[in-house]
Amino acid sequence: EQARLWGIKMKKSKYFQTKPDHPIIKVCKPNSYYASLLRDSFAGRDSEMTKICQYLYHHFLISDINKEIAGILYNIAKVEMKHMEILAQLILQLDGDPLFKGGEDSKSYWNGGCVYYGINIYDMLRKDLASEYKALKNYEEHLLIIQDECIKDVLKRIMEDENIHIELLNSIIKDYFR
Repeated sequence: EQARLWGIKMKKSKYFQTKPDHPIIKVCKPNSYYASLLRDSFAGRDSEMTKICQYLYHHFLISDINKEIAGILYNIAKVEMKHMEILAQLILQLDGDPLFKGGEDSKSYWNGGCVYYGINIYDMLRKDLASEYKALKNYEEHLLIIQDECIKDVLKRIMEDENIHIELLNSIIKDYFR
């Protein structure tokens, strides 16, 4: 059965990601530099960890104001959790440590200061959208550096989900605030 949500037509079970499955999580060979790059997307300042916490915080704040938007943010956070799990598996296979901090250049561990808390729903959604665009940019940069095709396939699949999140957030902003 098809459902229409924010002008995006998809099967109900797939609102928040393009496909239920990701490619096999594997690497061609260990590479500590690649592990460090991926750790930036795992738990750096602009990371899956940050997006999860930001989406959940925004969900908590607006649940009483708009349950539909709050539910969408919660479900996007769940997909971001899957991305974080995938990145952790890749980092481990690369002989890295999925610490809650960015790559080698990062001196500090992840903390709640990375989250944008916002001042109103519109402001929160705009920042959530900006976070998705930043994630795409980070993954695109990873694809330019990483030469492991297995990792590239996984990152491309994650990017498909991030594009769905961008479509959803743009539709919400358009429908509610323009």
